[in-house]
Amino acid sequence: MEFNIRKAQPEDGAFLADMITMAGRNHISRAILEYLLGGKPNDCMTFLQMLLITQTPHLFHHSCYMIAENSDGPVAVMSGYDPATMGYQAFHAAIPEVSPILGWSVAEENLVKERTDKLVPCMPQIVDGAWVVDRGATKLEGRRQGAASSLLAEIMAEGKKLGFGLAQASVFIGNEPGVKLYEKAGFSTVDEKADEFFEKMIGAPGMVSLTREL
Repeated sequence: MEFNIRKAQPEDGAFLADMITMAGRNHISRAILEYLLGGKPNDCMTFLQMLLITQTPHLFHHSCYMIAENSDGPVAVMSGYDPATMGYQAFHAAIPEVSPILGWSVAEENLVKERTDKLVPCMPQIVDGAWVVDRGATKLEGRRQGAASSLLAEIMAEGKKLGFGLAQASVFIGNEPGVKLYEKAGFSTVDEKADEFFEKMIGAPGMVSLTREL
């Protein structure tokens, strides 16, 4: 099936939030963002919709995403970003834009940062100079039609256009469809990192990291 692939816009916020949450939960107990915020799913959804449109760009910002749509509308999303400029440090910098709206204190902001600092070392290390491909998700009715593969191709092309020579993706251990998607596109596993704290907090044993030259 043919899909129109386009950059996400601020007005796509509700769709992006739903799909990012879907991608984050997958087959696990709770999404990484839910752990970082320490809140209920509805609280996280509200936070995420505001986080998508902050002035500060970061790994959850709408500008990182591409959307695949067919005649019925958007069916899938995937992100690509430079972790050096839009990684978790940028995420920390964006939180103060959102927290006043939610009535958070500085202590609550710092708690999110503390949780991030505890969790990130449990995940595979980002390869220096890599273009990160992340948070792909497809609506149930749009699966097995090539939307994810089309998005992945566009995300990798964007990274190459920006001068990156390597793409890196990470999926939860046990997410075999995710691994197969990347392997089909030429990615190879470079690391499988299991961690007890990660499993306790997220519900997956750890993450698999895959890379591919662009």
